[in-house]
Amino acid sequence: VNIHKSKGVNTTPGKNVACLGCHNGNALDFMFAGTVFKDKAGTIPAANLEVRVRGNDGNGFITHSDSDGNFWLPKGNNTLVTPALTGCRDGATTSVMTGDITDTNCNGCHNGNGTDALHLP
Repeated sequence: VNIHKSKGVNTTPGKNVACLGCHNGNALDFMFAGTVFKDKAGTIPAANLEVRVRGNDGNGFITHSDSDGNFWLPKGNNTLVTPALTGCRDGATTSVMTGDITDTNCNGCHNGNGTDALHLP
């Protein structure tokens, strides 16, 4: 399900759209968000992947990508302490980032402009 279209929002996010640009005071607030693909070029969205992030304080969070590959964790009362570790998996493959993240706006770094889109494998 395309969540944005079902909510009547005209923006379809992807590798070139930083989620926290809207979801940080202007829409539902997220503490961690991005878009994951099946390929490095970021052309084939990866649906229903498990995405995990563990903060520097040891607290972990799990979410799943939607049909467009978008994933997010609502801010609510939760706080992600950076630097943090993150990774994603499907039924057969696991991919873990080799470095810590300090920016929870995943598409801000993984935008295809010098950095591969988020992808599995």
